[in-house]
Amino acid sequence: MVVFLTSKELAKRWKMSEGTLRNWRATSQGPKFVIIGVRNVLYPLESIEKYEIFNQPVRKQNG
Repeated sequence: MVVFLTSKELAKRWKMSEGTLRNWRATSQGPKFVIIGVRNVLYPLESIEKYEIFNQPVRKQNG
C-alpha cells in the first residue's frame, strides 16, 4: 500500500512553509508529487524518504 503525505504534513515534517513546497513544485524541485483533482497535492512517502537520503546537508570537517 502506498502511503502519502499532504503538503501540510510534509511542511511540518521538514519545518518549512507550505509556500516553499509550492514554489519547489513550480520549479521542479523537491520530491515527486501527485495532484488529485484541482488542489489536492500528495507526496508519496517513498519519494520523500529517497529525497531525504540523497539531499542531506554535507557537514564540513575541521582540519
